[in-house]
Amino acid sequence: MIPKHLTLAAALGCATALHAQGTRLLRHPAVSKDLVAFEYAGDLWVVGRNGGSARRLTATPGVETDPSFSPDGSLIAYSGTAGGNTDVYVVPAAGGDPKRLTYHPGVDRVRGWTPDGKRVVFGSERTSAPQQSYYKLWSISLEGGLPEALPMPRAFTGSFSPDGKRIAYEEISTNFTPE
Repeated sequence: MIPKHLTLAAALGCATALHAQGTRLLRHPAVSKDLVAFEYAGDLWVVGRNGGSARRLTATPGVETDPSFSPDGSLIAYSGTAGGNTDVYVVPAAGGDPKRLTYHPGVDRVRGWTPDGKRVVFGSERTSAPQQSYYKLWSISLEGGLPEALPMPRAFTGSFSPDGKRIAYEEISTNFTPE
């Protein structure tokens, strides 16, 4: 049997070693002119591009991921599960109250913005019944309302050209992680 004081000393030594390694698993980074947004421990954080202390933008019991800056850098769209389902939300990059944009029971994952910054682009399996076998891209206004399907029949992710006239997209995921 190992004495309790040795077990405590070993645990403290491990905690110190882990702390010395620094924060890990900063995921899904997005970069604007001034800030870097990322997911850490299920919440969204921002930090200046030159470094410094990170500031938490969200703090919910759910998971927030996939941050994407609006073209002017003032807003961050993200995928969140605060409402019990994965939906699209928007929050000011400076901080504030998030606004939920989608309410569909299927998974809605943020993919970006339209070039004018008036609509958030997201991927969803909402129309691939019955097995939710593929994603399609949609856009939704910052004012909410009904989303509009983008013209391609299948797309996992995509990005508009700067003039908004063309879209480059991946039809299926090239990731090795589930969405």
